[in-house]
Amino acid sequence: MSQWSGGRFDWAGSELFSDGPTDPVPADMFGAHFLAFNDRDYPSNVNFENLRAGNAGALIGGDFLHVSWTDIHTAEGVFDWSPLDLYDEFCRTNGLKYFIVLSRDDDTWVGNFVNDAEQVKTHWTAWINALMSYLAGLTDGSQCDSMGTWNEPNGSSPSAITPEFAAELAAIAYPLIKAADSSILVAAPSPQGNGIGWATSYEAEGGYDDCDVIPLHLYGSATQAGQITWIESYQALFAANNITKPVWMTEGAASESADLDDDLQVEFIGKAYSIWTGHGFERAYWYGIENNRGQLLDSEDALTGAGVAFNEIRDWLEGATVSALHFQSGVGQQVIRRSGYTGKIVWTETGSTSFKIPAGFFTRYRDLAGNITAIDGGATSIAVGVNAILLETGEP
Repeated sequence: MSQWSGGRFDWAGSELFSDGPTDPVPADMFGAHFLAFNDRDYPSNVNFENLRAGNAGALIGGDFLHVSWTDIHTAEGVFDWSPLDLYDEFCRTNGLKYFIVLSRDDDTWVGNFVNDAEQVKTHWTAWINALMSYLAGLTDGSQCDSMGTWNEPNGSSPSAITPEFAAELAAIAYPLIKAADSSILVAAPSPQGNGIGWATSYEAEGGYDDCDVIPLHLYGSATQAGQITWIESYQALFAANNITKPVWMTEGAASESADLDDDLQVEFIGKAYSIWTGHGFERAYWYGIENNRGQLLDSEDALTGAGVAFNEIRDWLEGATVSALHFQSGVGQQVIRRSGYTGKIVWTETGSTSFKIPAGFFTRYRDLAGNITAIDGGATSIAVGVNAILLETGEP
């Protein structure tokens, strides 16, 4: 089915009709980035499902080495697998699958050969073949279940590349990866921000033919207006070109800026997961567990407010069938269904408002701090604000 679902839903008496993704929200929607995996304890109090290597790295011999092309493929024909050894072991020990990014946005193999495409292709081919051989040779098997060909190719760093060249590199990587391990899911390049122009050109080059999934990176303010606009632009691009491959959110947080206020992160989490699940995303990686953009843990490894909210939103959504997101009078609304149960996530873009509800239908609501509050049986409205709440007909 198409991963992009539109539509609206409305009350008709006590019934609620909706359209949206037909499959239940998968556990894979609640992945994350844990960058300092070799420097901090396993974050057992964060209820995350899997990891994306992204900017993850390990302090080895006094150097911080990323799980990335440059820090592993150190010279022509030379590969230092120590950061990936540690990362794979960490994930295997903790029962996690991981997504590896084949090229980060600062890989020097591209920067050094920026004017020599054939050299880049040669080293790219060597890197892919070496990586697949390494994974196949792990004694206990690899925890890697997915790979992304390029991280933020539309950035301003030395490895920013054109859609045309990215498509050429994807056409090299995809068959090599699938021939070595057909089970690994290969993601297209993940443009940053509003990268619709780059993605449009990449589609025209046939780039999306050489992938299994399409990743997006969407950071945004807590109002979500920009993020929804971006999603709709991608939705239009994919629909116009009959692209129905799964869509993943491989990076997302309230802002790309560091040290964002915890209250804004809480607000963003409730809204973002409502938007992402309502649009049929099949996997997401929050950025991140301990870093100062998405910070689910504080310096003492205690849950922040955002960490509590992350655990709560997973509890609300995982395994449920959800509607598309609908806005009415400034209130975002998403229906959640389980057997014998109906819930409704509601939140405002800004400020607070009185939201009408059918008397006697909802019996309680939950908030992102984990509180449960009873709703009076005769109530016909409830106060709704910027932090999402979940109206419920009873116990899930």
